[in-house]
Amino acid sequence: MKEYFEKDAVSATLLKAVIKQSPVHAEERMKSFVPTANMKLGTAFHAQVLEGEHFDELIAVSPMVDRRTKAGKEMYAKFLETAGD
Repeated sequence: MKEYFEKDAVSATLLKAVIKQSPVHAEERMKSFVPTANMKLGTAFHAQVLEGEHFDELIAVSPMVDRRTKAGKEMYAKFLETAGD
């Protein structure tokens, strides 16, 4: 998602922020953007459908572990080290 806002494109959301508040507010919104769970799911769906051959390079799926346990925490930490962005 970070790459989406690094482009010099103008989106409807950006224009709405400019109109409702100011260009400074819109720029700050872009800098502090955090994708929602639904946005992440949409990104994964897009990658699977339209970029299937690169899916494993683009999307990392976390292991099903109980992160409350020591073993689960260790497995999840290893996943984070190898997953990248």
